[in-house]
Amino acid sequence: MNKNGTVFKSSGVEWVGDVPEHWQVCKLKRLSPVKRGASPRPIDDPKFFDDDGEFAWVRISDVTASRKYLTQTTQKLSPLGSSLSVKLEPETFFVSIAASVGKPIITKIKCCIHDGFVYFPYLQINPDFLYYLFDGGQLFQGLGKLGTQLNLNTETIGSIHIPLPPNDEIQLIVDYLDRETTQIDNLIAAKEQMLTLLEEKREALISHAVTRGLDPNVAFKRSGLDWLGDIPQHWQVSKAKFVSDIFVPQRNKPELNTEEGIPWLTMEDMQSKRVSNTSFKVSQEASKLAGSKILKRGSVIASCVGNLGICTINDVDLIINQQLQAFIPHKNIIAEYFCELVRVSTNYFKMIGTSVTIVYVNQLGFENMPVLLPPKEEQKQIVEHLNREIGKMDELLAAIKDSIALLKERRSALITAAVTGQIALEEMTP
Repeated sequence: MNKNGTVFKSSGVEWVGDVPEHWQVCKLKRLSPVKRGASPRPIDDPKFFDDDGEFAWVRISDVTASRKYLTQTTQKLSPLGSSLSVKLEPETFFVSIAASVGKPIITKIKCCIHDGFVYFPYLQINPDFLYYLFDGGQLFQGLGKLGTQLNLNTETIGSIHIPLPPNDEIQLIVDYLDRETTQIDNLIAAKEQMLTLLEEKREALISHAVTRGLDPNVAFKRSGLDWLGDIPQHWQVSKAKFVSDIFVPQRNKPELNTEEGIPWLTMEDMQSKRVSNTSFKVSQEASKLAGSKILKRGSVIASCVGNLGICTINDVDLIINQQLQAFIPHKNIIAEYFCELVRVSTNYFKMIGTSVTIVYVNQLGFENMPVLLPPKEEQKQIVEHLNREIGKMDELLAAIKDSIALLKERRSALITAAVTGQIALEEMTP
């Protein structure tokens, strides 16, 4: 097959497709043995760690925080700690097989890795080229369910087929991808910074509206709560139990289905201000067997475990799981205003939450949540203002997120095209 003057052949690998005729296709283990990091991992004991240690200790978070090269980590190992681990020299290529599955990295420092990684000790290929093969995101097609340590081990990775150009072409491809992906990554970083700033502005707008109101000339008084500061003088400070009924779900989890019944709400379903549909349902019979309590529509539902401050309003009757509790508003408070107030009360929840491994807020904590209570007409004005202004911000946030997604798709497509020989060599020459 001839494309742009280059003769192509079938690679026999689905994601690769056709490659230049003079390229090879081989298994990764032909280029190097694939080895796993050390197990067990060093425990959090001072004798295993030393800030002046020769070898850096690599955690998954260190790899995800890096792009192509690992230049630093948050910890270093003592001589004892490094003696019990797998030591890597600079320029060694390794890959995560636990969290952030398939994330490749090339170390520029002496480091030690645990069994959440595999490495290539005697790599007979430019590690930068292998980095791009993994970074393109196509290598794992056909390996089954992605994201489990079981499916990504030394054997499965070693058996992956890759396209292999001559060494001079490899260097040309690496140089080209370094230039092009750096430009794309810089654009993505700039847009992600815009997202961060806009989200901060969004949160500040909500916080200001529900704690200080909309009138710039209003007189203020002390709220009596350090984390709230001053509030409009005519507002009341109440507690959730005086303006709502607290709803706590049943302990028993009912049998779930995806077909029909009463909606079953989890935090995964709480992606917007209001919810009317859920991924799973509970039949009437299953609801009775589990003793499920039905939460009436118009309630303010909030997370009570882990990621606090997540909140939504249900437009239909439903059943909530044990990671959620709800406020059923009384007549003197508007649900939409109440929901925004919950969103900005994370400092309160963190302050009173109990924690062993994950923060949890019980019913008493929900009952005693401070509630700022403007007159009802003012609550309506705040809600209308936020709906209008936050709506504009959300449209802009969505546009930026779409732009980032397109850039990432373009980056992945560019890498795949380059490492499979679909881009002519002359196009890669600076």
